[in-house]
Amino acid sequence: MGHAGDVVATEEQVKNARRGILMQLEATGLAENFDSFADAMDKLNLREFVDNQARVTAQLTAFDVRNNAIINKLTMAGAYVKLDLEDK
Repeated sequence: MGHAGDVVATEEQVKNARRGILMQLEATGLAENFDSFADAMDKLNLREFVDNQARVTAQLTAFDVRNNAIINKLTMAGAYVKLDLEDK
């Protein structure tokens, strides 16, 4: 990272990814064998894992957003070129 043109996930994308991962983990019934879901996360040392997975997922989302923007620009450019050719 650090080069011009790098795609970097926003903190909002990371937060949303983390929320989704935590919801999925909680839905597994992970807390049933512990005092609480937070207790399970701590005792199984899952916080760093979840944070890493959230960053990976958010990065993929950021690439999708960037790629979709490029595709839209290219599609619109192609449409403009086609319109110009049809007018002549």
